[in-house]
Amino acid sequence: MLSVLRMNDYQTNEWSGGETTQLYIYPETANLADRDFTVRISSATVNLEESEFSDFSGYQRFLQVLEGNIDLEHEGIASKHLPQFDYDYFSGDIPTTSKGRCRDFNVIYTPDVQVTNCLLSDGEAMDLKATATYFFMNPQPSAVTVEVGTERITLGHLESIIVADEAATLHVSDGEPLVGVTMRMPKERA
Repeated sequence: MLSVLRMNDYQTNEWSGGETTQLYIYPETANLADRDFTVRISSATVNLEESEFSDFSGYQRFLQVLEGNIDLEHEGIASKHLPQFDYDYFSGDIPTTSKGRCRDFNVIYTPDVQVTNCLLSDGEAMDLKATATYFFMNPQPSAVTVEVGTERITLGHLESIIVADEAATLHVSDGEPLVGVTMRMPKERA
C-alpha cells in the first residue's frame, strides 16, 4: 500500500513553544490525548530558547533535527548536541529538555515497534521490504521527486509518503534529502 500525504491531510496545533504538525498516527483511529496509539509521527517548531519535552511514559522516542540545532539533556543520563539531520533515540519516561531553536521530525512509538532512521539524498535508492512500514518526508522548501516502483511522486515541503507491506525500490530522483523511518510493527498488526 502506497499513500501520499499532502499538507491538507495533517493536523497542526499550537503548543507553548511553537507549532506541531501531526503527520501520521497508527492506528488511524488513535488519539494523541488518549495515548492509545502505536506510532505517532510529527514535525514541530521549537521557538523557545529552552523547552521541556512532554512526558510519554511507556513510549520510545526518535527525534531528528530538520532545521537549526539543539542540545538535548536527558535528566541524569546524558546530553547530546543535534545539528541539522542528526538524531537521538530515547525513552519517553526520561525527563528531557532542549536548548536551541529548530524544526524537528519526531516519532513516538510503543516499545514493541522497531524504528530505524533513514536519510536519502538525490540519486540514492532503498529496497523496501514487505515486512515493514516506511514513512518518508520532504523537509526542504523545494520539491523532491521520488519513485516507488513504477510510480513517480513529487513531494512539496513537509509532504510525505507511506509504503506499508509492499516490496519495492524507492529512489530519490530529484531533490534532497528525504528523511524518514523504517517501522517494524508488532506481529498482531492488522
